Amino acid sequence: MNTDRKYTAGYAERFTEEIADYPPKHSEILQDTNKLRDKIENCIEQLKQAESETKKYHRGVLEPFRNIHNLFTGTLDGILSVIDNHDITGDKYFTLYERTEGDIRRYQARIAQLAVLLKDVEDSRKQLVTNCLQRVGRLYENLTILSKKSTIQIGNTKKQMIQIDLPFIEPMSEQTAERINQYITEQVKKYLSEQETSAKAHHDRLEIRRLLNCYIGKEIIPITVFKIDKNIQNSRYRSWQDALKANSGGEQFVVLFSLIVSVMNYTRSLTSSLNTTSGVLILDNPFGPISSPHLLEPMFRIARHFHIQLICLTHLGTAAVTSFFDMVYQLRFKSLPLSNVEILEAEAKQHMEHAYYLSEQLSLF
Repeated sequence: MNTDRKYTAGYAERFTEEIADYPPKHSEILQDTNKLRDKIENCIEQLKQAESETKKYHRGVLEPFRNIHNLFTGTLDGILSVIDNHDITGDKYFTLYERTEGDIRRYQARIAQLAVLLKDVEDSRKQLVTNCLQRVGRLYENLTILSKKSTIQIGNTKKQMIQIDLPFIEPMSEQTAERINQYITEQVKKYLSEQETSAKAHHDRLEIRRLLNCYIGKEIIPITVFKIDKNIQNSRYRSWQDALKANSGGEQFVVLFSLIVSVMNYTRSLTSSLNTTSGVLILDNPFGPISSPHLLEPMFRIARHFHIQLICLTHLGTAAVTSFFDMVYQLRFKSLPLSNVEILEAEAKQHMEHAYYLSEQLSLF
């Protein structure tokens, strides 16, 4: 550096006087060139370490994302091409810096686009949660109402023929909403995982029963039905499973009849007043399993309570059955003389309504 200073000072004598008045100033303190050399060498070593760390980060972290988007591909190839190219004129690290700055701007623009898409996805997810919550909430209310609509007079007390044991849920409960939200989020994750692994399931993840279980926080909903006995004192509630297994045929019929009529009653109550509407059930010979008065009486009481008219087709003509009907038609086939044609004719019996079914029978069915 001292030699360069003397050479420069000698060269400055050739300048004009105006320029020569301002010779370069230099420090009077001698510099430790060894210390300066050590600093330079240390910087070079740090650059080599940075290159090594960059390549390691590239291989371990960035490389797996190469095929995700063409932005990644260009960036990854650009990093290594600059680091490994020793023929670049000028400062290759500044070149790498400029390229990285351009990549960052492109990434920022892409991130802004993805942010808009993610917001749409999140809005759709929230809407899905809201729709599922409303749907299963209506089902919960419907089941509660359905249970109450099965109430009839048995003896001196009113009994619910069907009881559905549902836990009490506060309207707009935050815990319920959180359970539905968590459940749907888990199902979406499973669905995306199956799309990647091609292990697709063939069942409905958001079927209403699963949502209902999530809504009430229970997997099992106990259902009990009222078993009517000849001795009213022995009548009691039994589980749905026990009623279908242990009840007699007639008792099972009353249970299922109560369920059907309760559903009819409930659906009618959604659109009209129960006091002004009625329904009709046509039953094909129901008196095979059910012919005892202690079962027939509550059956017809249920029908009257819910304004259901029963039209029953049967071959039985016993008073135990016919006494529950306001009108009875007893018909038989009669062969015409000198012909193979048969006609349907009323059987003349006392205390029974007589009638012919001709075109009316066809319209009935």
